[in-house]
Amino acid sequence: MKDFLIIDNKLFMKKLLKDTIFNEYEVYEIVLNTFTKFIIEGKRNTDFYSEQVSECITWKEIQAYIYFLVSGKTLPTYFKFVLFKRADPFNLFLNIVYKDNIITCITGCSYKTFTLDKSIEQDWDSEIQNFLLQNNFL
Repeated sequence: MKDFLIIDNKLFMKKLLKDTIFNEYEVYEIVLNTFTKFIIEGKRNTDFYSEQVSECITWKEIQAYIYFLVSGKTLPTYFKFVLFKRADPFNLFLNIVYKDNIITCITGCSYKTFTLDKSIEQDWDSEIQNFLLQNNFL
């Protein structure tokens, strides 16, 4: 697990809310404090759909709704986006936290079985660091 401090909040938020670079992630949870506190669980309501769908929504599916909630003259006081990628036998997480005008990205990995091997976590940390550097966020 590593944390990365974003140096350009405006650029990061523009890419997060309007670009496609986060579209491949699934959403585990969103907490957003604006005029009220919104808590969005990423688990899909499968009864809503007539066809078979994935268990969780993607960032692409909810991005426009989040943009609507955060746009305006007043910044959110806090948010946390917990995004993830599925892999077997583990899930790779990217937590994006905004508090006190600071955006931090925190990596994480959850395993379905116990392991002492931390190479997957280290690879994920490196992948996220490279992604953040390539997009001029660090």
